[in-house]
Parts: sequence; C-alpha cells; structure tokens
Amino acid sequence: MKVFLIGGFGNYISQVLPFYGNKNVEFVVCRKSIFLFGMWTIHTNKLEKLLLEHLSVIGHTVYEDYEFSFFHKLFFSCSRLLKANIFGFCWVSNLNNVDVKFLSGNVAGYFQRKCDYYPANMLKLKSNLENFFNVKKVNTYNTIHIRLGDMNSIKSSVYRNVYVNVLCRNTSKTYIVTNDKNRAESLLHFSNDLLFGNCVDAVEDFSCLFNSNLIAVANSTFSRWAALLGNAKLIIALRSEKLSIEKSSFVFGDELMSRYSLLLDKDIEFYEPE
Repeated sequence: MKVFLIGGFGNYISQVLPFYGNKNVEFVVCRKSIFLFGMWTIHTNKLEKLLLEHLSVIGHTVYEDYEFSFFHKLFFSCSRLLKANIFGFCWVSNLNNVDVKFLSGNVAGYFQRKCDYYPANMLKLKSNLENFFNVKKVNTYNTIHIRLGDMNSIKSSVYRNVYVNVLCRNTSKTYIVTNDKNRAESLLHFSNDLLFGNCVDAVEDFSCLFNSNLIAVANSTFSRWAALLGNAKLIIALRSEKLSIEKSSFVFGDELMSRYSLLLDKDIEFYEPE
C-alpha cells in the first residue's frame, strides 16, 4: 500500500502515525498537487527529509521522485468527491471509520480528525524521535511558537495574552520560534529577555521546541506534535473555541490534547483570555 504524504512536517506526522512501523506501507512524497481541484501547497525541506530518512531506516520504502499522471489526479479527485475507492485510489477523511489493516492500493488524507490509531504508535515514535534528534538534555528555556497565519486570522491581542502569561512565569530567557520575526518582536516589545530561533532552519526550530521544558503552542501541527512527542513537561494552549476548532474531533482539540498529554505524562493548561 502506498500512503501519499501531503503538506509539511506536522502534516507528515499526522499521516505517518497510523501506519508507523508497518513494513508493508510505502510512503510517497507529493511534490505537487495530487488533486485536479482544491490544490494544496506541497513542499519538503530538510526537516521533512530527516523524517523520511528515519522511515527508510526502520524499514519503510519511501518514494521522493514519484511520477504523477493525469489519471492519478483524476482518481484521487473522484475519490475525494465521491467518498469511494476509485480504481485503487482512496481519499480517507476519517480514519476512525476505516480499519487501516484492510486499506490497500493508493491512500491519501490529512488524517487530522480524531483517530484511535495515534495513541498506539505515539510512544514508539516519541522514543525514536528522541534518538533521531540526538536529545541529550532538556532545554531549560521556555519556548513560544508564533506563526504568521495565526496573526492574520486571530486577533493578535488574544495570543499576546498567552505570551505575557508565559513570560511572567519565566525566570530566564524565553526562546521564540517563528516564521515572522518582525511581527513577533512587535508583539513582545515589552520584554528584552528573548532569544529567537533560526527563522529559516526548520530542523533547528523543531529541535528547540522538541527539547523545551515548557511550550506555548500555536494553532499548528508543527508545535503541537513537538510538544506532545518531545520533552515538554508543560504545554500551554488556547482553548479550541478561540481557534474555531472542532474540539471533539480535531486531533489537537481540547479533549484529545488532554488525552494525549495524559498518555505521554505531560501537564497541559488551556488558557482562555477574559
């Protein structure tokens, strides 16, 4: 069975976890859209490549230069629209309605809804990632992830209250991981005890999040997977209602973040500004 990986690193983790360690599953990197309609920005950088290398090491076959034909796009698009298997091409929107053991052919999906297959593989992937990123000790810095997209869709003041909450409890410098350093500096102009991540190197930024003691996460699979699978003892997140997330079904909604945090022996605080 071929599983098509779509998006960036956080999405990759969501798509890999249900099949992690199953040597019969091959992973295909999508460097361009697999759909005729509803295009998705698809990319790979150094961080995604490290994950792909790891998948190869543990026995998965990984295709990075897979040739897509018009028929690939047609069949995946039809499967997505008709919610059916079309000539061996299957778009899966909800893995909880599907037994992954019986999937075959060509499979794709964002897999970011509630999924009972995640917990079974989380501890195994967490252990492997710790070795993979050569974790030696927990970073004593607190870390805040500031993502440009959140600043465009959500009032900056809402997130700013979360940042203030983190900065006020911190006795040392705070590490900022962001793809918009100028916006982050303007939001946090009241604090001088800040260190900024590379802002270009995703490996360094993810490693910083992965090795932190406390993480204030963004509405982002990138920082939320780092918080869950990394060394963080405390995770701070906005309540789902503030992010327009379906809290009962989304992978990182309140209910499931709490469930996964308990599984991974972490504390989580849901912050709700007045």
